[in-house]
Amino acid sequence: MMKHHGIKRLIALTTPSVRDPSDHFHLPLVFLRTTFAALARNVVKDIVAVGDTVRTDGADLEWTLIRLALHTREHIETFTGGITPGQLEEGLATSLAGNTGMGSISMRSLAPSSSEKHPAVIAGYMGDGRVSSFSSRGGAAAFIIDELEKREWIRKAPILTT
Repeated sequence: MMKHHGIKRLIALTTPSVRDPSDHFHLPLVFLRTTFAALARNVVKDIVAVGDTVRTDGADLEWTLIRLALHTREHIETFTGGITPGQLEEGLATSLAGNTGMGSISMRSLAPSSSEKHPAVIAGYMGDGRVSSFSSRGGAAAFIIDELEKREWIRKAPILTT
């Protein structure tokens, strides 16, 4: 279907349940993979099937499978400038209360300033001595944007960690 619509680039988010030939043994990630498979067998089967389908049927695609493990709250707060969900709700309620018609809310204040950095993102493979079990959503977003421009991970499946 993607070929029919002229789509040539695919970046898909998945988990380390999707294995890669470049992976090596790494106890924490093997433990997470095994535990997740035991608790959610059908979910893991679906995740692995997506990875297999992209690799086998995506010969005409420039694909990247980004494998994410555990997200940490600390990195989420760093990316959002420390704004908690409660503060966000309070700010939105205040903004809406001040508008009498069709209100608009600026999310500009929630975005990190240009001087703030995303958490350091490490892309690699299980057991390479660089990746860990933790990742951040902000780091993944930054990686995706960079990958669209740099195209360094085409037909690869890195694990992202922070």
